[in-house]
Amino acid sequence: MNEEERKNFSSILIEAIKVKSTSVEKLSQATGVPENVIGLLINEKFDKLPAAPYVHGYLLKISSALNLDGEKVWKEYLSTEDEIRKSGAEDILPPNRFAIPKVNKKIAGVIIGVVLILIYAAFRLPSIVGTPLISFTDMPGDITVTKDQNFTIQGILKNGDTLSMNGEGLTVDKNGDFQKAVVLNPGFNTFKFEAAKILGKTYSTTKQVYFQFEGSSSETFSTSTLTHPAATSTNQ
Repeated sequence: MNEEERKNFSSILIEAIKVKSTSVEKLSQATGVPENVIGLLINEKFDKLPAAPYVHGYLLKISSALNLDGEKVWKEYLSTEDEIRKSGAEDILPPNRFAIPKVNKKIAGVIIGVVLILIYAAFRLPSIVGTPLISFTDMPGDITVTKDQNFTIQGILKNGDTLSMNGEGLTVDKNGDFQKAVVLNPGFNTFKFEAAKILGKTYSTTKQVYFQFEGSSSETFSTSTLTHPAATSTNQ
């Protein structure tokens, strides 16, 4: 770049400042551009100026305050490219420290997947490792009295994986319902039920069915005179 080209750029600013009847100090206050930057532009100290993106913004503000065409002034500045600071990465404006950083989509997807799995596991944990529960349809108490020798035991298994009665496995449908037809002996018939979870606990309870066959004592049967077996729950 020859001296004439350099004079053309600096003279643009100097003449505009004179026409505006202002000073470097007032121009700095009006534009927010540091005084030292304006001085470097006027004194053609291009090698000491900030990176090009900053200078571009400064020149647009200065041009607006001096009633100049900002883009023409910028092009004039670029014509002095031999003196412009060019330093690769420094020509890129620094990132906004308040901006939200970009997140790798794959990593974000993995994190979201793990969180969803943990939430599902926490929700399902009670049903996986909890205690089974058996409810009976026609046997509300520990002892049931009937005059029918053919008796059907039925109920619902909740939160259990396996169910047995007196050591015999019972079939449980997908809703937890089960039933077992039995032939009662005269007097007391004892049935021990055990329900288990693969990763949880074992629950056991005992029920008795008293069969009043024909010809038995006509005295009134009272369950209050009998000992009621208790249900127990143990770890598997």
